[in-house]
Amino acid sequence: MNLLESFKNYLFSQEDKPSKVTVKNYLSDINHFVRWYENAFAKNFDPKSVTRQTLDQYKQQVSNQILSPRSLERHLSSLRKFFKFLL
Repeated sequence: MNLLESFKNYLFSQEDKPSKVTVKNYLSDINHFVRWYENAFAKNFDPKSVTRQTLDQYKQQVSNQILSPRSLERHLSSLRKFFKFLL
């Protein structure tokens, strides 16, 4: 996915660069969301179609089944950073 590669390059181009592990975690979290999105909506990921409702649905579905509360917060933080980058 080109967006993830662009995001990765953006992160490493910042003056205050995150560690490689942090970037790896960001990308993993975003990939997790993209896979969830594509399965949940049976269509290719389109960041323009992600709404607050989409994120709430994601939180609800993964909070009890897959992710611990701490992991969920990290995933949401990664997504906030990613969508901020996209703007």
